[in-house]
Amino acid sequence: MDMSGERHIAASKQVVWDALNDPEVLKQSIPGAQEVIKTSDNEFQAKVAQKIGPISARFSGVVTLSDIDPPNSYTLSGQGQGGAAGFAKGSASVKLDEATDGGTDLKYEVKASVGGKMAQLGARLIDGTAAKLADEFFDNFKAAVESAGKPAAPAEPAAPPVTPEPAPQPEAPAAAAEPEQPTPPPSAEQQPVQSPREPERPRQAEEKLYQPAAAPAAPRQTSDRHAPQPVPGGVPQWIWYVAAGLVLLVAIVLLSG
Repeated sequence: MDMSGERHIAASKQVVWDALNDPEVLKQSIPGAQEVIKTSDNEFQAKVAQKIGPISARFSGVVTLSDIDPPNSYTLSGQGQGGAAGFAKGSASVKLDEATDGGTDLKYEVKASVGGKMAQLGARLIDGTAAKLADEFFDNFKAAVESAGKPAAPAEPAAPPVTPEPAPQPEAPAAAAEPEQPTPPPSAEQQPVQSPREPERPRQAEEKLYQPAAAPAAPRQTSDRHAPQPVPGGVPQWIWYVAAGLVLLVAIVLLSG
């Protein structure tokens, strides 16, 4: 199975040559590559997972550089074992030419073959898969080289520092209500003149005042000896004594005159 093609790469020949020898770039370019390790100046170890038709396999193999003419050309050869799926091997002759625009024209010729169970899938399926993998390899290689050669995009100017807005000042707490001042007592002049209140009468006096008059005590019985004897006519005897004394007093006054 033979294939050929060409890619124009927007990079100098030296840049393209260095990329062809860079294991990291080769890992990005080989479809399904899981690992590419450079073991010497001309040799790499690789692990690749691929699916050809209904068969999926994981190949482990060695990639060797030969016919080296830096920075113009070399041959890239590889062979991998896929276990029960079989094996695959191939080679790619790569040639670099300077382009008139300062870029590089990469031309390649690929030869590939498979064996084991994969060989039973049919030549048409195998040839189509090999051509597809070769195109993917050089398309990926072109993208990797050109993206690495592009100058980094200028950094956007830093935005002016944002001046933080002043935090809103907390509102002053409402003034506490002043306690009401007690109303001073009115002065002596403002105080209303109150009429003197009559002293309260003692409760005992009131009770005596409203007590009913006691019945007159019965006249004490005296002996007939000391009691004044009423004179005839019903006039008490002591009245007659007083009248007699008065008459005697008048007589003495007249006689002394």
